[in-house]
Amino acid sequence: MPAFFRTRVRVELRCSTEFARPAATDLLFESFYEWLSSKQAAIVERGNGFGTERLMRDRAALAAAEVRDGKEALSSLGMLVSIATNPVTPKDEVHAAATRALAVMTRENAPPTARLAVELQALMTGFASQAFAKGYPAALARELASPVYSADPVARSALALMLSDIVRAKEPARAKSLLLSVANDAAFPANHPFKVGALIRIASIEQGEGNRMAAAAAFERSGLGASQCALLDAQPTMLSGGGSGNFPLEAMRWGFEGWTVNQYDVDAAGRAKNIRTIVAYSPFVFATAATGLFKDARFTKTFRPDGGLGCGSLTKRVVFRLPG
Repeated sequence: MPAFFRTRVRVELRCSTEFARPAATDLLFESFYEWLSSKQAAIVERGNGFGTERLMRDRAALAAAEVRDGKEALSSLGMLVSIATNPVTPKDEVHAAATRALAVMTRENAPPTARLAVELQALMTGFASQAFAKGYPAALARELASPVYSADPVARSALALMLSDIVRAKEPARAKSLLLSVANDAAFPANHPFKVGALIRIASIEQGEGNRMAAAAAFERSGLGASQCALLDAQPTMLSGGGSGNFPLEAMRWGFEGWTVNQYDVDAAGRAKNIRTIVAYSPFVFATAATGLFKDARFTKTFRPDGGLGCGSLTKRVVFRLPG
Protein backbone atom coordinates (compact mmCIF):
# COMPACT_ATOMS: atom_id res chain seq x y z
CA MET A 1 0.00 0.00 0.00
CA PRO A 2 1.48 3.41 -0.93
CA ALA A 3 2.72 5.48 2.03
CA PHE A 4 0.10 8.20 1.43
CA PHE A 5 -2.73 5.72 1.96
CA ARG A 6 -1.03 3.95 4.87
CA THR A 7 -1.10 7.18 6.87
CA ARG A 8 -4.80 7.83 6.24
CA VAL A 9 -6.57 4.50 5.66
CA ARG A 10 -7.54 2.11 8.44
CA VAL A 11 -8.37 -1.53 7.88
CA GLU A 12 -9.46 -4.31 10.20
CA LEU A 13 -6.85 -7.10 10.38
CA ARG A 14 -6.68 -10.58 11.87
CA CYS A 15 -4.02 -13.25 11.69
CA SER A 16 -4.07 -15.61 8.71
CA THR A 17 -3.59 -19.37 8.98
CA GLU A 18 -2.77 -19.72 5.27
CA PHE A 19 0.14 -21.99 4.40
CA ALA A 20 2.11 -22.65 1.23
CA ARG A 21 0.78 -25.49 -0.91
CA PRO A 22 2.79 -27.26 -3.58
CA ALA A 23 1.67 -26.34 -7.09
CA ALA A 24 2.18 -27.94 -10.48
CA THR A 25 4.11 -24.85 -11.55
CA ASP A 26 6.73 -25.30 -8.80
CA LEU A 27 8.51 -28.04 -10.77
CA LEU A 28 8.27 -25.97 -13.94
CA PHE A 29 9.97 -22.97 -12.38
CA GLU A 30 12.66 -25.18 -10.87
CA SER A 31 13.37 -26.32 -14.42
CA PHE A 32 13.34 -22.73 -15.66
CA TYR A 33 15.90 -21.48 -13.14
CA GLU A 34 18.08 -24.57 -13.59
CA TRP A 35 18.16 -23.96 -17.34
CA LEU A 36 18.71 -20.21 -16.95
CA SER A 37 21.63 -20.79 -14.58
CA SER A 38 23.28 -22.94 -17.24
CA LYS A 39 23.31 -20.10 -19.77
CA GLN A 40 26.54 -18.12 -19.50
CA ALA A 41 25.09 -14.88 -20.83
CA ALA A 42 22.07 -14.94 -18.54
CA ILE A 43 21.58 -12.88 -15.40
CA VAL A 44 19.61 -15.02 -12.97
CA GLU A 45 16.99 -12.96 -11.12
CA ARG A 46 15.08 -15.51 -9.07
CA GLY A 47 11.78 -14.34 -7.61
CA ASN A 48 12.43 -13.56 -3.94
CA GLY A 49 11.14 -10.72 -1.80
CA PHE A 50 8.28 -9.82 -4.12
CA GLY A 51 6.64 -6.43 -3.80
CA THR A 52 6.76 -2.87 -5.09
CA GLU A 53 10.41 -2.32 -4.22
CA ARG A 54 11.43 -5.51 -6.03
CA LEU A 55 9.37 -4.50 -9.08
CA MET A 56 11.01 -1.08 -9.24
CA ARG A 57 14.47 -2.68 -8.91
CA ASP A 58 13.70 -5.20 -11.68
CA ARG A 59 12.41 -2.49 -13.99
CA ALA A 60 15.62 -0.50 -13.53
CA ALA A 61 17.81 -3.58 -14.07
CA LEU A 62 15.84 -4.51 -17.18
CA ALA A 63 16.22 -1.01 -18.63
CA ALA A 64 19.98 -1.14 -18.03
CA ALA A 65 20.26 -4.56 -19.67
CA GLU A 66 18.29 -3.34 -22.70
CA VAL A 67 20.61 -0.36 -23.15
CA ARG A 68 23.69 -2.53 -22.73
CA ASP A 69 22.70 -5.66 -24.70
CA GLY A 70 19.52 -4.89 -26.63
CA LYS A 71 15.87 -5.73 -25.94
CA GLU A 72 16.03 -9.34 -27.12
CA ALA A 73 19.21 -10.27 -25.22
CA LEU A 74 19.37 -13.30 -22.98
CA SER A 75 20.64 -11.08 -20.17
CA SER A 76 17.15 -9.57 -19.82
CA LEU A 77 15.37 -12.91 -19.30
CA GLY A 78 15.80 -13.15 -15.52
CA MET A 79 14.38 -9.67 -14.95
CA LEU A 80 11.50 -10.24 -17.37
CA VAL A 81 10.40 -13.40 -15.54
CA SER A 82 10.85 -11.76 -12.13
CA ILE A 83 8.56 -8.94 -13.28
CA ALA A 84 6.06 -11.40 -14.77
CA THR A 85 5.81 -13.41 -11.52
CA ASN A 86 5.61 -10.50 -9.08
CA PRO A 87 2.05 -10.31 -7.66
CA VAL A 88 2.07 -6.49 -7.65
CA THR A 89 2.95 -6.17 -11.34
CA PRO A 90 0.01 -4.81 -13.38
CA LYS A 91 -1.67 -7.40 -15.60
CA ASP A 92 -0.70 -5.75 -18.90
CA GLU A 93 2.93 -5.53 -17.82
CA VAL A 94 2.92 -9.20 -16.75
CA HIS A 95 1.64 -10.23 -20.15
CA ALA A 96 4.15 -8.08 -22.02
CA ALA A 97 7.08 -9.32 -19.91
CA ALA A 98 6.07 -12.98 -20.20
CA THR A 99 5.53 -12.71 -23.96
CA ARG A 100 8.96 -11.15 -24.43
CA ALA A 101 10.58 -13.76 -22.20
CA LEU A 102 8.89 -16.56 -24.13
CA ALA A 103 10.26 -15.22 -27.43
CA VAL A 104 13.79 -15.25 -26.02
CA MET A 105 13.35 -18.78 -24.66
CA THR A 106 12.00 -20.06 -27.97
CA ARG A 107 15.02 -18.65 -29.77
CA GLU A 108 17.34 -20.24 -27.19
CA ASN A 109 15.63 -23.66 -27.45
CA ALA A 110 14.65 -23.77 -23.80
CA PRO A 111 13.35 -27.15 -22.55
CA PRO A 112 9.54 -27.57 -22.60
CA THR A 113 9.16 -27.45 -18.82
CA ALA A 114 11.09 -24.18 -18.54
CA ARG A 115 9.18 -22.69 -21.44
CA LEU A 116 5.80 -23.74 -20.04
CA ALA A 117 6.48 -21.98 -16.73
CA VAL A 118 6.68 -18.67 -18.57
CA GLU A 119 4.01 -19.41 -21.15
CA LEU A 120 1.44 -19.97 -18.39
CA GLN A 121 2.06 -16.42 -17.13
CA ALA A 122 1.36 -15.11 -20.62
CA LEU A 123 -1.76 -17.26 -20.99
CA MET A 124 -3.25 -16.24 -17.64
CA THR A 125 -2.97 -12.54 -18.49
CA GLY A 126 -3.91 -12.75 -22.16
CA PHE A 127 -7.68 -12.57 -21.73
CA ALA A 128 -10.09 -9.83 -20.77
CA SER A 129 -11.84 -10.55 -17.47
CA GLN A 130 -15.12 -11.52 -19.12
CA ALA A 131 -13.39 -13.96 -21.51
CA PHE A 132 -11.07 -15.64 -19.01
CA ALA A 133 -13.48 -18.35 -17.80
CA LYS A 134 -13.81 -19.81 -21.30
CA GLY A 135 -10.58 -18.67 -22.90
CA TYR A 136 -8.06 -19.91 -20.35
CA PRO A 137 -9.26 -23.55 -20.16
CA ALA A 138 -9.39 -23.69 -23.96
CA ALA A 139 -5.83 -22.33 -24.13
CA LEU A 140 -4.61 -24.97 -21.66
CA ALA A 141 -6.25 -27.69 -23.74
CA ARG A 142 -4.51 -26.41 -26.88
CA GLU A 143 -1.14 -26.40 -25.16
CA LEU A 144 -1.74 -29.92 -23.82
CA ALA A 145 -2.31 -31.11 -27.39
CA SER A 146 0.69 -29.29 -28.83
CA PRO A 147 3.75 -31.40 -29.75
CA VAL A 148 6.01 -29.09 -27.72
CA TYR A 149 4.42 -30.13 -24.42
CA SER A 150 2.64 -33.41 -25.11
CA ALA A 151 5.97 -35.19 -25.62
CA ASP A 152 7.34 -34.07 -22.25
CA PRO A 153 5.89 -35.99 -19.24
CA VAL A 154 6.30 -33.17 -16.70
CA ALA A 155 4.86 -30.49 -18.99
CA ARG A 156 1.89 -32.56 -20.15
CA SER A 157 1.09 -33.72 -16.62
CA ALA A 158 1.26 -30.19 -15.21
CA LEU A 159 -1.16 -29.02 -17.91
CA ALA A 160 -3.49 -31.98 -17.30
CA LEU A 161 -3.59 -31.31 -13.55
CA MET A 162 -4.30 -27.61 -13.99
CA LEU A 163 -6.98 -28.20 -16.60
CA SER A 164 -8.66 -30.91 -14.51
CA ASP A 165 -8.89 -28.56 -11.53
CA ILE A 166 -10.64 -25.95 -13.68
CA VAL A 167 -13.19 -28.26 -15.34
CA ARG A 168 -13.84 -30.63 -12.42
CA ALA A 169 -16.95 -28.92 -11.02
CA LYS A 170 -18.82 -28.86 -14.36
CA GLU A 171 -17.16 -31.73 -16.24
CA PRO A 172 -16.12 -34.41 -13.73
CA ALA A 173 -15.82 -37.10 -16.42
CA ARG A 174 -13.38 -34.96 -18.41
CA ALA A 175 -11.47 -34.12 -15.25
CA LYS A 176 -11.18 -37.80 -14.32
CA SER A 177 -9.92 -38.69 -17.80
CA LEU A 178 -7.21 -36.02 -17.51
CA LEU A 179 -6.24 -37.22 -14.05
CA LEU A 180 -6.07 -40.86 -15.12
CA SER A 181 -3.62 -39.89 -17.86
CA VAL A 182 -1.33 -38.55 -15.12
CA ALA A 183 -1.94 -41.32 -12.57
CA ASN A 184 -1.18 -44.01 -15.15
CA ASP A 185 1.77 -42.26 -16.79
CA ALA A 186 4.61 -44.80 -16.90
CA ALA A 187 7.17 -41.99 -17.07
CA PHE A 188 6.66 -41.28 -13.35
CA PRO A 189 7.44 -43.41 -10.30
CA ALA A 190 4.52 -44.29 -8.02
CA ASN A 191 5.42 -41.59 -5.48
CA HIS A 192 5.86 -38.72 -7.94
CA PRO A 193 3.97 -35.61 -6.67
CA PHE A 194 1.99 -35.31 -9.92
CA LYS A 195 0.87 -38.93 -9.77
CA VAL A 196 -0.04 -38.68 -6.07
CA GLY A 197 -1.93 -35.43 -6.67
CA ALA A 198 -3.87 -37.01 -9.53
CA LEU A 199 -4.87 -40.04 -7.44
CA ILE A 200 -6.29 -38.07 -4.53
CA ARG A 201 -8.24 -35.90 -6.97
CA ILE A 202 -9.62 -39.05 -8.59
CA ALA A 203 -10.63 -40.31 -5.14
CA SER A 204 -12.65 -37.13 -4.55
CA ILE A 205 -14.38 -37.36 -7.94
CA GLU A 206 -15.29 -41.01 -7.29
CA GLN A 207 -16.64 -40.02 -3.87
CA GLY A 208 -18.77 -37.31 -5.44
CA GLU A 209 -20.22 -39.87 -7.85
CA GLY A 210 -21.07 -42.23 -5.01
CA ASN A 211 -18.31 -44.74 -5.79
CA ARG A 212 -16.82 -45.05 -2.32
CA MET A 213 -14.94 -48.28 -3.01
CA ALA A 214 -13.26 -46.76 -6.08
CA ALA A 215 -12.49 -43.64 -4.07
CA ALA A 216 -10.88 -45.66 -1.31
CA ALA A 217 -8.85 -47.65 -3.85
CA ALA A 218 -7.51 -44.50 -5.53
CA PHE A 219 -6.69 -42.96 -2.18
CA GLU A 220 -4.87 -46.07 -0.97
CA ARG A 221 -2.88 -46.14 -4.20
CA SER A 222 -1.68 -42.58 -3.51
CA GLY A 223 0.17 -43.79 -0.42
CA LEU A 224 -0.87 -40.74 1.62
CA GLY A 225 -2.14 -40.68 5.17
CA ALA A 226 -5.37 -38.93 6.10
CA SER A 227 -3.52 -35.86 7.41
CA GLN A 228 -1.41 -35.38 4.27
CA CYS A 229 -4.05 -35.30 1.55
CA ALA A 230 -5.38 -31.78 2.18
CA LEU A 231 -1.95 -30.40 1.29
CA LEU A 232 -1.73 -32.07 -2.14
CA ASP A 233 -5.37 -32.16 -3.23
CA ALA A 234 -7.02 -29.53 -5.42
CA GLN A 235 -8.81 -26.70 -3.64
CA PRO A 236 -12.58 -27.34 -3.44
CA THR A 237 -14.68 -25.32 -5.89
CA MET A 238 -17.59 -23.25 -4.57
CA LEU A 239 -20.79 -24.65 -6.06
CA SER A 240 -23.23 -22.25 -4.39
CA GLY A 241 -22.92 -19.24 -2.13
CA GLY A 242 -24.69 -18.55 1.12
CA GLY A 243 -27.68 -16.27 1.39
CA SER A 244 -27.18 -14.35 4.61
CA GLY A 245 -24.55 -11.79 3.60
CA ASN A 246 -26.77 -8.72 3.17
CA PHE A 247 -25.32 -5.24 2.71
CA PRO A 248 -25.04 -3.78 6.26
CA LEU A 249 -27.81 -1.25 6.92
CA GLU A 250 -25.43 1.11 8.72
CA ALA A 251 -23.13 1.20 5.71
CA MET A 252 -26.14 1.74 3.43
CA ARG A 253 -27.21 4.76 5.48
CA TRP A 254 -23.67 6.17 5.56
CA GLY A 255 -23.14 5.59 1.84
CA PHE A 256 -20.13 3.36 2.52
CA GLU A 257 -18.78 0.75 0.14
CA GLY A 258 -16.07 -1.70 1.15
CA TRP A 259 -14.40 -5.07 0.79
CA THR A 260 -13.19 -7.96 2.87
CA VAL A 261 -10.76 -10.85 2.58
CA ASN A 262 -12.19 -13.99 4.14
CA GLN A 263 -10.59 -17.25 5.17
CA TYR A 264 -12.29 -20.55 5.85
CA ASP A 265 -11.76 -24.30 5.95
CA VAL A 266 -13.84 -26.78 3.95
CA ASP A 267 -14.74 -30.19 5.34
CA ALA A 268 -14.93 -33.38 3.29
CA ALA A 269 -18.67 -32.91 2.78
CA GLY A 270 -18.13 -29.51 1.14
CA ARG A 271 -19.24 -27.25 4.01
CA ALA A 272 -17.34 -24.14 5.11
CA LYS A 273 -15.97 -24.20 8.66
CA ASN A 274 -14.03 -21.78 10.86
CA ILE A 275 -15.11 -18.80 8.75
CA ARG A 276 -13.25 -15.61 9.59
CA THR A 277 -12.59 -12.21 8.06
CA ILE A 278 -8.87 -11.45 8.06
CA VAL A 279 -8.98 -8.05 6.32
CA ALA A 280 -11.89 -5.62 6.19
CA TYR A 281 -12.31 -2.08 4.89
CA SER A 282 -13.97 -0.11 6.37
CA PRO A 283 -13.10 -1.52 9.82
CA PHE A 284 -15.87 -3.19 11.85
CA VAL A 285 -18.51 -2.57 9.19
CA PHE A 286 -18.51 -5.45 6.67
CA ALA A 287 -16.95 -8.40 8.50
CA THR A 288 -20.19 -9.88 9.87
CA ALA A 289 -21.99 -9.63 6.52
CA ALA A 290 -19.04 -11.18 4.69
CA THR A 291 -18.88 -14.09 7.12
CA GLY A 292 -22.57 -14.75 6.55
CA LEU A 293 -21.98 -15.29 2.84
CA PHE A 294 -20.06 -18.49 3.54
CA LYS A 295 -22.19 -20.09 6.26
CA ASP A 296 -24.54 -21.84 3.82
CA ALA A 297 -22.06 -22.14 0.94
CA ARG A 298 -21.46 -25.53 -0.63
CA PHE A 299 -18.22 -26.74 -2.21
CA THR A 300 -17.15 -29.81 -4.14
CA LYS A 301 -16.79 -32.83 -1.87
CA THR A 302 -13.45 -34.47 -1.18
CA PHE A 303 -12.60 -38.02 -0.15
CA ARG A 304 -11.01 -38.32 3.26
CA PRO A 305 -10.76 -41.75 4.94
CA ASP A 306 -11.58 -40.23 8.32
CA GLY A 307 -14.16 -37.77 6.97
CA GLY A 308 -11.98 -34.91 8.21
CA LEU A 309 -10.79 -31.65 6.73
CA GLY A 310 -11.09 -31.35 2.98
CA CYS A 311 -8.96 -28.21 2.63
CA GLY A 312 -7.72 -25.63 5.09
CA SER A 313 -7.27 -21.86 5.00
CA LEU A 314 -8.92 -21.00 1.69
CA THR A 315 -9.06 -17.28 0.94
CA LYS A 316 -11.69 -15.30 -0.98
CA ARG A 317 -12.34 -11.60 -1.45
CA VAL A 318 -15.83 -10.09 -1.15
CA VAL A 319 -16.66 -6.61 -2.51
CA PHE A 320 -19.64 -4.63 -1.18
CA ARG A 321 -21.02 -2.05 -3.61
CA LEU A 322 -24.01 0.20 -3.18
CA PRO A 323 -26.89 -0.52 -5.57
CA GLY A 324 -27.62 1.78 -8.45
